[in-house]
Amino acid sequence: MRKLYHFRIKKSIIGEEKAMTLVEVLASILLLSIIIVTFLTFFIQSRKTVDVSNEISDATYIAQTEIENIYHISETVPFLDGVDQLKTESNSYDGSSGQHKFTKTVETNKVKISIAAAKDEADQVISDKLKSVLVLVYDPSGKLKGQMETKILWEE
Repeated sequence: MRKLYHFRIKKSIIGEEKAMTLVEVLASILLLSIIIVTFLTFFIQSRKTVDVSNEISDATYIAQTEIENIYHISETVPFLDGVDQLKTESNSYDGSSGQHKFTKTVETNKVKISIAAAKDEADQVISDKLKSVLVLVYDPSGKLKGQMETKILWEE
């Protein structure tokens, strides 16, 4: 008897509702819209972050490649011959103020290379053979995307 009574209560509660009201439909659509917009915003922001990360990785790879190229030159030819070789690979060269500055384009990026005598904290030259090499990589809009610096022992 008890089970039968329980069944009748459920049936009467369920039996009274035959369709959803317009307010319930609109509320469910609003709730789903909020959830979807939240996830779409998350995915869009993730995509932007991935794009920026790829740009930085590409710029760092270019900087690393240039450093390795300069290191290879330093191992094979004397310093002044290496400067001449880098001049031929570059779009422009500036040898003023005791630094050798080269500018070139790699893919669509502008690459600036600076080679100077390595100095200590007191701004004194450590050794004529030890060179400080700085490579800066800029995107086409001129924004710095990657940078690498090293010291290279370069025979004169």
